[in-house]
Amino acid sequence: MDIHDVTDDIRVYHTSFTDYLCTESRSAKFYINEPRQREFLSCRWLTALCEHCKPQAKSFHYRTVKTLFKKWGKFFSSVKQPSEQLLYELGSLDILSLLIATGANLVVDDSYREPSERWRLLFRSFQTIASWLNREGVHPRIIEHFVDVQDRIQVNPSLDEETRRDLESWVIFNVTRCRWRCPLTERVDTSVAKLFASVRKSKSSSGPLSLAGPTSTPGGVCINIQDGCFRTVKRLHYDLKTSIARHQKLEFTEIGSTLHNLLISTLLESCVPQPELLSILRTISDVVKMYSKITRGRLHIFGEARNKLLSLCEFFPDAHGYAECTDLVINQILPFCIFYV
Repeated sequence: MDIHDVTDDIRVYHTSFTDYLCTESRSAKFYINEPRQREFLSCRWLTALCEHCKPQAKSFHYRTVKTLFKKWGKFFSSVKQPSEQLLYELGSLDILSLLIATGANLVVDDSYREPSERWRLLFRSFQTIASWLNREGVHPRIIEHFVDVQDRIQVNPSLDEETRRDLESWVIFNVTRCRWRCPLTERVDTSVAKLFASVRKSKSSSGPLSLAGPTSTPGGVCINIQDGCFRTVKRLHYDLKTSIARHQKLEFTEIGSTLHNLLISTLLESCVPQPELLSILRTISDVVKMYSKITRGRLHIFGEARNKLLSLCEFFPDAHGYAECTDLVINQILPFCIFYV
């Protein structure tokens, strides 16, 4: 066995040892029934995950949680005919606490927001589990627990308007993978972090967020992803307009980060095209040109962003005004960007 530090994985030097352990005729009392052991570990992982993400938990070690997310799909897919215990643990998983814990317990980085990457991994894990359960013919009630989670997030209607707006933007940032720290994300992240901190100290049972069941009556105001995306785009648009007015005093890394969140995330492509989009694209065009002129270079963004913007043009209606949207994207924005893999 290759054993180093307490935080390192324990590894087997040669696969022949694993083969020996998993062959009952050879290993006798040391025999490991691999499918049964995987199911046992899956149950233990789920139990640990629930304890780790409870509001009253004293600590949250994301590295441990991330390891679970990366491995549980592989473990679950190897389990045939899941036991009643495993199905019980899956059905008992508090997804809302998991979303809040992974989104609110952050390690500050120079440029990236962690919540968006964490939620992406979460949603992908939920899809993996739902597909596996469906293949195994499990009762739909358990499968539905992991289906369309991001579309079932609700905001408590008793919250004040500003807090609801920040919560909505926070959810949208995480769902659409707005990874870059910019003035708006910092304001929203700070606001939501304070809100969650106050909720942890409170004994009230009604939190700021809730999760609707697939077929249950909503207990809060569901976040409409398309409408929420457009409202969040407008908030970023306001920051860009403000940036133009005071660009001499503003760090251009902030402008660049705001542009990255608009152009590289799935924010714009998740919006339903509407007339206000024209003024937003005009502002983006003006800021991209200004950024390029003052920095004497083009904005560096991922190559996939170009495809997203071109796809966005395909969904514009054949109506007056939308032709200018397409022109702005193709002739006024993309030429001032450099795309890389």
